[in-house]
Order: sequence, then C-alpha cells, then structure tokens
Amino acid sequence: MHKTFISYSHKDLSSIKPLLQTLNLCRNAIWIDKLDIFIGEDWEEKIMQGINECGNFMYFVTANSFYSIQCQKELLAALYMHKRIFPCLLNLSDSEYIPSVIKRLQWFHFNKDSEAVAQLKAQLASDLFFDKNQVPFHQLAIFFKDNSCRVIPMYYNKYFVGRNPESNLSQQENGIIVNDPVISRSHLILKKQGEQWALLDISKNGVLVNQKRVTSEVLLPDNAEIQLSEAVRLYYTMHKAEQWAPQSCDDTTLTSVNG
Repeated sequence: MHKTFISYSHKDLSSIKPLLQTLNLCRNAIWIDKLDIFIGEDWEEKIMQGINECGNFMYFVTANSFYSIQCQKELLAALYMHKRIFPCLLNLSDSEYIPSVIKRLQWFHFNKDSEAVAQLKAQLASDLFFDKNQVPFHQLAIFFKDNSCRVIPMYYNKYFVGRNPESNLSQQENGIIVNDPVISRSHLILKKQGEQWALLDISKNGVLVNQKRVTSEVLLPDNAEIQLSEAVRLYYTMHKAEQWAPQSCDDTTLTSVNG
C-alpha cells in the first residue's frame, strides 16, 4: 500500500477523525502531523519530509483549508513533487472551496456509502496512475542583475510572464511578474505540452533562448537559458524525481487521532 499524507485544517480535526477511522487504514499507511511530528522537531521540515515520503496526498476540502496558508503550501508542494492528489469533501457544499489548481481532478465525498469508501481505500492502495519510474518535474529560476534569484516550481499548465503588476497578470494565478522597464507588460507565454514546455514570444523587444532569437513557438530544452533583457535571465530545468516504493503494512489500524 502506498503511504498517504493527510492534509487538513486543524479546525476540521474533529470532523476528520471519524472519516479516517472509517477508512480503517493501517497506522504506517498514513502520515498525519498529530501522530508523526514529535515535541522538539521542526514541524515545517517534517511536513515537507512527510509529503516527500508519501505516494498519495489526501487533501480535505473545506473553507478552513481553502483559507489556510499552510494547507495551500502543502498542496502546492504535493503538486510540485508529482504526488497522487485525492481531493476529499466533507460536505458537497464545500465544492466551491476546491483550489483552482486541482479543480479538474475527480473528488471524493465522504458519506455512509460503504461501497464508495471501499473504492477509495482500494485506489489508495493501487498502482493506478502511479509511475514507478522516474517522473520529471520542472522549475524556472529567475536571475536579476543584482544576483538575486527567485525559483518557481512549474505546477500549472500555462504561465504568462510580464512586467507591469497593474496589468491583468497580477490577478492571474499563473502570472509571473518581472519588474524591469525593458520587459513588455506581456512578454512571453510558457505552455506545458506533455512532459515538455513550449515558449511563445509576445514581446516588443524579443526573447533569446540559449542566445538565439526566438521567432516562433519553440520547445524548451533542459537547462535552457531564456534572456528577457540585459538585467533578467530565466533558467528552465527539468529534474527526475524517483517515486517512493510502496510501504509495508502492519496489523495496527488507525483507531484514533489525538487532538
């Protein structure tokens, strides 16, 4: 069985406890902060380690988790690490709080349907959609003339890169704002195509990819240098992340989660 990370708002813990008990998962088949972080440990570091160790990521969709910065950090980390995401609703009315980055994913509604619960448990244990080989993940590093740098994990399907924070870019989740007077308000578009990324120049001043001017949409090679201006360069890289092996299961089931 693949280990499952449980992501939730602490405000919802009393509602989540009985649902986890209904799943009747083996104790070492889940990772949950209340049981896996000990006194004196760096809780944020342990959470990132926990996500990394798990093949599955169960995200409880509620208004509380939607407005929780920590829950959103966990979700983005799971997407960045290419985990299998299981959006779970406590109430159907909470569907409006499904984050936009996972709106297209099939979600699960916890109810008294034992057949549905059994199906969820089977999918958590299965190899479905789970690539045992290495899975690529992508990132974009932005370097400025003053040697400062921003690293952006690329978990959306499209990015707009531009200068002016007053433009529509600042209101889009997939907008990357680069403040440089030479860069156009809308300078370029990055689009995911399968396991590759394509670049389209829509600027007035042009874009160089590996020191060559882009004249049409191009697929980015690994370790591509993208020059927007004399002061700003982007570096695109694709990494290989090994998926974690399935975890063994002991006889101890999860019967309680202490608050």
